[in-house]
Amino acid sequence: MADLDLAGAKAVAASVDGAAFRCDVAQEQNIVHVIDETERQFGPIALFCSNAGIGGGFDPLSEMPAAFPTNRLREAGQSMSWRMSMRRDT
Repeated sequence: MADLDLAGAKAVAASVDGAAFRCDVAQEQNIVHVIDETERQFGPIALFCSNAGIGGGFDPLSEMPAAFPTNRLREAGQSMSWRMSMRRDT
């Protein structure tokens, strides 16, 4: 489980016998760390679910500076996970 809220991530991870990471998906190195450490602990990733996002009030212009990198790198994380998996399979 990866989240900005490490305590929350730990609570969820404990309920499924998983691992918890503090991760800001707007920071590529955080995503790489989660992928690397997950594969080190559990083996190759078979399913990568990324539902990170930022939302809130009703003023998209004020939310855009934070929302854009989060939503953009969320997709990049999925792509990185897929590419890493493909390298292992070849």
